[in-house]
Amino acid sequence: MQIPATRWWLALLSLPLVLAVRWLAFRNPEVTEQVFSQGAYPIVARVATWLNGWLPVPLAEVALVAGLVVGVVWLKWWWKAQLPTTRMRRLGRLGLIVWCAVAVGVGVFLVAWGFHYARPPLRERLALDLTEIRDPEVLALGQRFVLAANAAHDATGADPSVPTTLPYSIGDTDAMLDEAYRRLALPGDGITFRTSPAKSLLSSSVFSRLGISGIFVPFTGEPLFNGHTPAASRAVAIAHEKAHQRGITDEGEANLAAVLACLESGDPYLRYAGLLYASSTLVGAASRYDPVGASEAASLWAAGPRADLVAMQEFWAQYQGVATRAASRVNDAYLRSNRVEGGVQSYGRVAAMLVGLERQGALPLE
Repeated sequence: MQIPATRWWLALLSLPLVLAVRWLAFRNPEVTEQVFSQGAYPIVARVATWLNGWLPVPLAEVALVAGLVVGVVWLKWWWKAQLPTTRMRRLGRLGLIVWCAVAVGVGVFLVAWGFHYARPPLRERLALDLTEIRDPEVLALGQRFVLAANAAHDATGADPSVPTTLPYSIGDTDAMLDEAYRRLALPGDGITFRTSPAKSLLSSSVFSRLGISGIFVPFTGEPLFNGHTPAASRAVAIAHEKAHQRGITDEGEANLAAVLACLESGDPYLRYAGLLYASSTLVGAASRYDPVGASEAASLWAAGPRADLVAMQEFWAQYQGVATRAASRVNDAYLRSNRVEGGVQSYGRVAAMLVGLERQGALPLE
């Protein structure tokens, strides 16, 4: 069967047209903010919430397995159906199908969530002053967070001799974080409704080996987390993925939003988890320029927080290797392709942004 030339041209133009729309979105971030982030995306998120509400396991993982099976079966059927044609013609048609599939995939990604990469970053929307972040500022703020984490651990009533456990179901944790984000009302957050719930990955053991604590799947709108990680880091991972769910793309900014949501929740354990993460990040950042001062700050952690930090360190240490490095490189390439400054290094940007909020007097530490 001869494919008309016009169809070939339309198929070939599909991907360039999608990429052209993406380019226009990045060229006009304010328009993208109004039209997509504030306009279309809340509708998309509502649809995703409805789709995910009826399935207790991650829709993304189910769809991935089903898609692979259907794809292999269809490919075998299609190849046999093309047997009267030459091998080169079949390969050409298959290449065109793959080309169009990529165009559709990129287009769905953009409409489902990806256009958020083109919006003004959260740090600009918060008007953070990040000029000349001074090293002593990071260390001083880290010390404050360490002491706040100690007090927060005491408030939970947890046994300081062992790592903490998440005292709530995942559903309750998710609901508290959703409500905290609604109260926070971060600039540009157009979501005012209950969102798709966080779910534990069925493949958590695989993600552990890849060094990944969670993932937001744009195609299904699901915030998914590694269910094998220690409890305190798991709470922050859920908050981080729910920040992505609300259109925050930069990894450091998602970390910042996660900390703020945990503090805003008003819950003793979530507050503790947010403070513990922020304190370890700030002390870690300070150690790069003042290892002695950072060591002194680290010595201030009480037994309870220290037990959680050791549990986290030991958990991830057992998985360090080729797989984690490969996953990091893939993630770095993905982030850079979407113009996230610094790639995977953006995760650590939260320390500077916490200082920026401190300069505004906007950190609820007391």
